[in-house]
This record gives sequence, C-alpha cells and structure tokens, in this order.
Amino acid sequence: MGVEVAAERVWTAGTRAAAERAPRKTDYRGEDLKHHSLTHTNFSDCDFRRAELDWTSFYRSLLHRANFSSITIQGKEIDLERRAVRVENGDVWDVRQTGSDYVGDCNDNEQYNKEILKGSRRGIVIFHDGRPIGFIKLKGERSFLAVRTVRDENGDVIFWKGMIYALDDKLTQYLVEKSMRFADRSEWRRADIEIAMQEMKDSKKVGADHSFRRNNQRFVCEEKIFERLTRLAERIENGKEKLVDILA
Repeated sequence: MGVEVAAERVWTAGTRAAAERAPRKTDYRGEDLKHHSLTHTNFSDCDFRRAELDWTSFYRSLLHRANFSSITIQGKEIDLERRAVRVENGDVWDVRQTGSDYVGDCNDNEQYNKEILKGSRRGIVIFHDGRPIGFIKLKGERSFLAVRTVRDENGDVIFWKGMIYALDDKLTQYLVEKSMRFADRSEWRRADIEIAMQEMKDSKKVGADHSFRRNNQRFVCEEKIFERLTRLAERIENGKEKLVDILA
C-alpha cells in the first residue's frame, strides 16, 4: 500500500545530522516502509491514510502524531477504526509527546500475546471510562497492547489498535505490584486508569499535575491478532471474561 503524506516532513534540530547520514527518502511508499526505521523523522501534521508496516520500529519516532485510517499487515488491510472510542478525562494521558520509558524491542510479543488471547495466559486489562482499552502482559517485558483505537475529547489519538506501547514506567510498576497478590488467580486483572491515577496522586507517587506518557513501539506483526483483539474487547464488555479488580 502507498502512503499519502499531507504535509512536508520537518526535521528536528537534534536529529538533522543523523537524518542527513541516513539514506534520503522523499517518498515513503510500499517496500520503503518495510523494516525501515522512522526514528529520525518528525511526522507532525502528516496524514498516514494507508501504510504497509512490517516490524517497523516506532521507538521515539513521534508517530504518535501521525493519523492512520488503515494499515496492511501480512497482506491484509486492517481497519483501525473498528470499535474505536473517544474517552473523557483525556488529560490522564499525555498526547503531546512520548515518554522516555523503553521496554525493549518486544521480539517475542506476538507469541506471548497469541497465548494471552487464546486464554492460556492473562494480563492486566486497563479500563478508561469503563471500557477496556488494552492490556499489559505479565511475562517478559511489561508492554501494553491496545485492543482498540482510543481518542481523547479533542479527537487526538491516545492509542492505536494493535500497537505495542511502553507505558509510563511509574504506572506500569504500580499496576504490576498491585496485581502480584493475584498471581495464583487465572482471571484477567482489571485496573481502571482513573482510579490508578488518583491513588498514585494521593500516595505522592506522581505529582498533582501528572499525566501518563507512552511510547509507540510498533504494530503487532500478526494480522490474526487484530481480530482476536476485537473479540476480546467484545467478550469483556459482554461480561463473558472473568476479571478481578486489582484496585478494589
């Protein structure tokens, strides 16, 4: 698939030298996006309507500012707007910039998440406005996988469906610690982000004006996972998945 860019690429001063050393690409299309690191480009105000992305590293790439409508994974077009939601209290998340936290390159992410989505493993499901938005896996790196595309009140994207994220390190650590007392349980572990933030502010783990940052890592490179994410969100919302509230 091609990539339609609606605005000129803007190079930041800090990355200009590195960008000039890299191969010059004025037109990101088709194969050029496969395995290509986009970490040197500021895509502010660009409109990525369609892109074929295969194991593309998004670490510190500012792709949180890009706007997708669909992507193609393993030859199949994925509609990222299916079951997308807008949430209130969007200031819980910092959509202006990524954080500095890093969870590794997530090489085994597909395998672990396929096991989770088949029911052989569980994770921490994060809710926002009472709806599941994704989960943190509890084996290997504590990365977060969005089950749906999530926007704030202004329409700015917080999470893209099927994208792996490194969440705010303080948030991840807090939730993982809270979940440890349920280590012998087989249910999904539920955490409402609004409650987590209030508890962390009350305990002075974060400041009164804190909002959680997140780093885009990459989309999962397995088209079947996207459909399983849709089914998981539906099952949770329909009460067909057992959850234990780790913040209760």
